[in-house]
Amino acid sequence: DPWISTNKLPANAQGPFTLELEISSRASGEGRIYYVRYPTAGFGEDRAFGFAMIHDGQPQVYTLEIPVNRLGGLRIDPATAPGELIIHRIQLRDRDGEAVELSDQFYLP
Repeated sequence: DPWISTNKLPANAQGPFTLELEISSRASGEGRIYYVRYPTAGFGEDRAFGFAMIHDGQPQVYTLEIPVNRLGGLRIDPATAPGELIIHRIQLRDRDGEAVELSDQFYLP
């Protein structure tokens, strides 16, 4: 179960948010996004949603809505089974469509 996360998001960014992911995968299962409104909160199923992924090894773009006005943390679980996976791009946009700065703030366990 690979995942990456961050709780270092700008406090002044206003949602709802759009998350754009470009991923190549040869794993399997759905992707899952976890989010929290405050950086000190833990990730849980009550603030998560799944999304269908294509696991053909080709880059695929996924555009996902995160329905909160404030975003304190984000966790991306791109598959539920072992396999080769490359995250080419992560882009978070605020309610105005402006890019939210993420620069190298993700934690990989």
